[in-house]
Amino acid sequence: MQYLSHERLISLNITTPEILNALEKLLRDQAAGKAHAAPKTMIVPGDGRYMMATLSTSDEPPFMATKTVLLNQENSAKGGDAINASITLTHSQSGETLAVMDGNWITGVRTAAASVLAARYLAKKDAAVVAFIGCGVQAHSHLNMLADLYPLTTVHALGKGAKNRDVLCDAARAMGFEAVASENAQQAVEGADIVVSSIPLTSQAAPFIDASWLKPGAFIASTDSCLPWMNESLGIFDR
Repeated sequence: MQYLSHERLISLNITTPEILNALEKLLRDQAAGKAHAAPKTMIVPGDGRYMMATLSTSDEPPFMATKTVLLNQENSAKGGDAINASITLTHSQSGETLAVMDGNWITGVRTAAASVLAARYLAKKDAAVVAFIGCGVQAHSHLNMLADLYPLTTVHALGKGAKNRDVLCDAARAMGFEAVASENAQQAVEGADIVVSSIPLTSQAAPFIDASWLKPGAFIASTDSCLPWMNESLGIFDR
């Protein structure tokens, strides 16, 4: 049995196209009945923590994966990660445990890959401006992947705290992009070709993004179940 740490996973230098192609294969296999995923199991104690477990399996390769995730914003105040996860990989025929993997990198990359795979088919090929509502792990993962596929020039960032927002802006500038620390949601999403919202699922904030602010043809990736979007405006997505 192997243990793949966070550092080991990063050292593998898995590329964005490799990740997207692997995910697309699994989704096609799922449609063909060759891969399966169980519904998420969640526990939300009401004290700011969010706990989740997932299970999936595929015929080829013959793997079964189980993942446990815990989100606790208090970890950040203590210098740790707000989200921690681990994944156990099992042979789907024999039941033999093959590997235990750090789930933090995989969680960030896999979630972003689902968004970017959809964008590969639905977003404008010349998308240049991307807006982030929420500036945590998912914002960074999405930015890295989107930068590999699109001719980005500008990043808009809006986060709950200035620290995460400024870190994201600095990362964007280091990649050669103009970065704008937005003052409000309307300023962030107006004019954006791609919008990624990823506020914590434990957020108690009232919805604050009006979909009518979006430009025609904008692509939206919401990893937060549309929590920050005003329900009455969501119908515009169908137009």
